Amino acid sequence: MGQKNAGMSGNPSTTAPVELSSEPPPNIPPNNGCVLSDTYLPDEVIIRILSFVDKKTLVKKCKFVCKKWHELIKRGVWKVKVERKYHKEFSKLKLQKRLPWSVYYNIIWNNSYGKNFLKNNSGQLDMKHWKIVANGGDHWKNECPPIGVPETTVDAGHKVCFATSYHRCEKKQVIELSREGISPYIMDTYQPTIFISEWYTARWDCNSYYRLHVELLNDKQEVVTNFNFDIEMRSWLDGWKEVHHSFDSYGPGVRYVVFSHVGNDLQFWSGHYGSKMACARVEIPFSTLSKLQIKHDDYINDEIIN
Repeated sequence: MGQKNAGMSGNPSTTAPVELSSEPPPNIPPNNGCVLSDTYLPDEVIIRILSFVDKKTLVKKCKFVCKKWHELIKRGVWKVKVERKYHKEFSKLKLQKRLPWSVYYNIIWNNSYGKNFLKNNSGQLDMKHWKIVANGGDHWKNECPPIGVPETTVDAGHKVCFATSYHRCEKKQVIELSREGISPYIMDTYQPTIFISEWYTARWDCNSYYRLHVELLNDKQEVVTNFNFDIEMRSWLDGWKEVHHSFDSYGPGVRYVVFSHVGNDLQFWSGHYGSKMACARVEIPFSTLSKLQIKHDDYINDEIIN
């Protein structure tokens, strides 16, 4: 390997190499998982090695090797994997303390933060993943490209939108936060920001109505808080507009997000002359991780693991 100790970037490291010894320190019991091939490996070395193991092997196999490995994986490996994979996102955060270990775990296992929890958010999969509540007029339709309006440019990969008709069209999607890797403990203790948004527009030749309604529910499906936005649009609306909202300080107990949107045209024309919507989003942003810094003895909490 030469005389220089190469860092992750390929440049020579300014830190001294870790000294490896065949004998563990006096306070380390034998057979504790730190001795490999008759050589004692410090915790930092084992964490670094295990951080290159895939997540399924870590969870299904490595953590059962011994108590020591289980602790190192929980306390250090997930953090190292996150900092390597999401270096740009984490470099923007000003974290003064460690995050709870389960946050690092869920970032890797579920890609929980900064991910859009809504599926098929623009109609690229027709109506899949959505529950149709009202299907009036000539029913919901996905348009690719959108008709009578400019193309959506928000998400370059999705030149498609949902289109409504001359009677009420409504559909919704229910997000169970624990299934997305956001545990009840995180929701109740830290109340991370929940960001929602959608782009909407009207055709150039027909007036229309659009409504966005989002609810946060508890485990009994009761409404904790909600956001509502509606607008009657004139046919001369210029291009796509965005509606967005951040839920903060909503209190403990939130388990579900219900995202629903409504639309119809106001002139009762046959076809799909109603409002159009695209690029809907529900996420817990990476920036909210600054809220999740450890309080007191959170690091001992074991609220997850597969």
